[in-house]
Amino acid sequence: MHAHDKTKQTEADVARLTVRPPTTTPLQAMLGLPAGAGNTAIVQRLRATGHPHAVQRVETTEAAEAAETAEAAPEAEDLQYLLTQQHWDGLAAAKMAENAAQPSASKAGKGKAAKPLKAALLDASKGKKGGKGGKAGMSTTGTPRQISDIIERVGPALLDQLKDKQGGQLFLYRAMSLEEAQSLLTYWGSPDRAAVEEYLTAREPASQFKRRNKGLTVGKHLGDLGQADQYYNSQSAGYAVMLKFALKPGAHEYLFTPEYMALQGGKKAEAIRQAQGGEFQNGTNNEGVLQGYIGVKAESNEPFSLSIAQGAPPNKRGEREVGASQLLFQLFVDTITVEKNRSGTLLPTEV
Repeated sequence: MHAHDKTKQTEADVARLTVRPPTTTPLQAMLGLPAGAGNTAIVQRLRATGHPHAVQRVETTEAAEAAETAEAAPEAEDLQYLLTQQHWDGLAAAKMAENAAQPSASKAGKGKAAKPLKAALLDASKGKKGGKGGKAGMSTTGTPRQISDIIERVGPALLDQLKDKQGGQLFLYRAMSLEEAQSLLTYWGSPDRAAVEEYLTAREPASQFKRRNKGLTVGKHLGDLGQADQYYNSQSAGYAVMLKFALKPGAHEYLFTPEYMALQGGKKAEAIRQAQGGEFQNGTNNEGVLQGYIGVKAESNEPFSLSIAQGAPPNKRGEREVGASQLLFQLFVDTITVEKNRSGTLLPTEV
């Protein structure tokens, strides 16, 4: 074989073995779509063809896109840290340090070693314990609000703030008797709940509210899951059911503010006061309640619980009248569900 023959053979082998890019037409062009058409347009055109393979491709594409969307969607923010002492202590320490560094800070305080946080909070809380007044070193309980204040001013303003609000949800729990759980869930599933918000949104007069509406007569304390578990696990009939209260999206941004919250004295609640930098009303010294506000009570086992001042005692028929704090709390709540039930009786939402 001559040299030039070997060259021709080698070129032929190379040409035969070389992988060339396929000469296929872009999918958009095949479907009669513009070159820049995206997946949505392609899927819609494939579906319109009705071809079995095309339909299968559509379903596969949609499933893949749904899976990608699910993976990309951010998880709901866990807001339960708002019920921990560590969170408020951290914010309080930062706020107090910031205030101490301000030019307006007293000269006597500058240059001194900072006190430990607990001691500083205890000092700051002095004179802020709610009592009956007249005792040295103690201020009186804050000024309560009437239910008319909630109906005509505070409630409508809160509903406006929460309207179309987005964000995470804070969960509160309460262990209670079967009877209370039945009452709350029955009310929550009735038209009465929506009627209350409609009444307040319409700016109707408070004088007609009780004649036409009923409210959520929830008990005095709510807290995190660990706190509710302690009562539920006591095996007492008075704590046979645990309900979960999901606040409305973004409601946590308003709950821990002076407009809606009152604080018990002591270093635990004082951390919230210092962190938020507002002039909070004082709740009672023993329970932290103040009518027309959501109170805070320090707990021995858990950091604190939310305290709800109660309405009038039950009448002769056993009916309870909603109080100002109970009505205010109701406006914060989005859903109420059964978390645990050892009563042996199915609750309205479980039937």
